[in-house]
Amino acid sequence: MSMPACPPDAPSEDPEAEPPDLLIACTDRLDWPEAAARAHWASLPADPALHRRLLAEIPVLGAIEARLPPDPLPPPATAARILFWNVERLREGPRIAARLAELAPAASLLAEVDLGMARSGNRHTVADLAERLGQGYLFGVEFVELGLGDAEERRRHAGERNLAGLHGNAILSPHVLTRLAMLRLDRGGRWFDGADGERRIGGRMALLAQLEIAGRPVTLVCAHLESHTDPADRRRQMARLLDGIEAYDPEAPVL
Repeated sequence: MSMPACPPDAPSEDPEAEPPDLLIACTDRLDWPEAAARAHWASLPADPALHRRLLAEIPVLGAIEARLPPDPLPPPATAARILFWNVERLREGPRIAARLAELAPAASLLAEVDLGMARSGNRHTVADLAERLGQGYLFGVEFVELGLGDAEERRRHAGERNLAGLHGNAILSPHVLTRLAMLRLDRGGRWFDGADGERRIGGRMALLAQLEIAGRPVTLVCAHLESHTDPADRRRQMARLLDGIEAYDPEAPVL
């Protein structure tokens, strides 16, 4: 069952238009790119214009996978604990689930989540985590991974294959989240050339959603700024994020 209440403004359907920064297409299951397609993309030249076209055309980069909690809790009445965690591929699912169960946050903002990557057991890591906790989730793709990962991951998983090759951010909650959106922070394709052996299509992004706390909507933002760049570029990404939050909801408090 998909999460409700994406914002009403739909992305442009003009195939020649630049893809919008604020994406609101929701589905209960992303359409994973097939291995043959990923192999084809990996064979293409490292051309920035080509990367922009792929970013616009690959469906999984323009949608949010969202599922409701099986038995939603009522909105927090007074206060709420919100957690942010870079879970580093979400390889340690059972241990992370145990810690989240102990802390019992109203929402968990998780960066660096894998879906169908050999390095994390080719699992749908966030769906598995949500099932363990009895929660709902939303997941957005930062990158379609065209290889096995960084140098150490390539060494450890040599000869293995990725089932889906997806990496991104997620938000989990036992409550119903509304107004789901994804904001692209970077379209430059800095990972497309595979200069360090790790080739990817996509770029950094933020997930946005709202949770009612004490009777008013609060905007939740899960973002991962680019690590392989300089402070000036990260400032630009942060400025884009702040502009996007303002466009999304200029009135609600933000976490």
